[in-house]
Amino acid sequence: MIDDIPEIECDACEGEGRTWNNADPTSGQCVDCEECHGTGWRPMTADEYNNACEDAYTAQFEGEPPLSAQERHEIAWRQKQELR
Repeated sequence: MIDDIPEIECDACEGEGRTWNNADPTSGQCVDCEECHGTGWRPMTADEYNNACEDAYTAQFEGEPPLSAQERHEIAWRQKQELR
């Protein structure tokens, strides 16, 4: 069970909080979004939350490994020498 469910932008209203009145589209009236109750944000579903956690976990293994201070210093020194 998730104690504090993060919120995401509502897909139904694209974060606006309001949608067109589908019962009478010619009226030109907006109504509060039923998904987010007019706030533009809604809690994540369990599947969305699990996917976000999985993406965050795999993202930590992608990309370059972190550099040590010595490696950063050597790279900066080489770049400075190339500018001369």
